[in-house]
Amino acid sequence: PDAARCWGTPGDELVLTSHTRNNKDRQLVTVESADISSGVITLSKNIGRTTSVADNANYAVEVAHLSRRVVFTADDDRYDDLIGGHFMVWQTPNVTQRLEGVEIVNFGQQ
Repeated sequence: PDAARCWGTPGDELVLTSHTRNNKDRQLVTVESADISSGVITLSKNIGRTTSVADNANYAVEVAHLSRRVVFTADDDRYDDLIGGHFMVWQTPNVTQRLEGVEIVNFGQQ
């Protein structure tokens, strides 16, 4: 029931990580419906092969909720209303940094 409560909004996207070393074996599905009382989540398509920790601890499939709303909110500065939070991304040479689809509230300064 907890998974249906968390991931059960129709239209939400879920990704199941690859059961192999090849990232192309990941699976993207959309939630069609969910029954919170039974915990049953109906997806847009059948899920292909998966593995659990019992099958192979190195390739156990994990599920990620891609549609979850992410909000970064900074506390108010009690001494100065024009000062907000600070957000840093570490430099990673040869790796593209991409932040998309998040809401950032009360950051920066004027």
